[in-house]
Amino acid sequence: MVDTNVGSGDARRVATGYTYDENSVAVITMPADLVEQRPDIVKAWIKTEIEAEIFIADPQNYMKSVEMVSKHYPGVNKKVLWFGCYGQLPPEQGGDTIKNVYPIIFGEEQRKRIQKVFEFLKEHKLINIDKLPQKAMDDTLTREVLKEMKLSSPVALIKGVPLSTYREN
Repeated sequence: MVDTNVGSGDARRVATGYTYDENSVAVITMPADLVEQRPDIVKAWIKTEIEAEIFIADPQNYMKSVEMVSKHYPGVNKKVLWFGCYGQLPPEQGGDTIKNVYPIIFGEEQRKRIQKVFEFLKEHKLINIDKLPQKAMDDTLTREVLKEMKLSSPVALIKGVPLSTYREN
């Protein structure tokens, strides 16, 4: 989420999920038949995802990343987009030194978060299944890709940087 008011300096954030030990988790989902029938396609997709995560986490690519994203958000100021991706929030506003981590595999922390989200969705009748499908968190192909790329998890991380360091190219 891009917080346009915080990034522009017009507002301040008073809390984030970090404040409550509730960090977010993002998951790539694919149909089981695609995974089973075309693991080559799935592995290529995963490799591309890893390459993208490494690219956006490289400080030399911060503005290139913002330029790419800004094409999809034409009404949003680039400084605001930059702040949403890379800006450091003070601890009293829910900030952490780490802005984003890209583990790419399902570690214990990610599994717990996904299970918590699943329970919430189930409790509020937003899904109608009793338990996650057996292969819902299968990262076997991802682990194979990491091995082939000679990488380990996390593949990248972004440390928050002060808004004062923002420079448009």
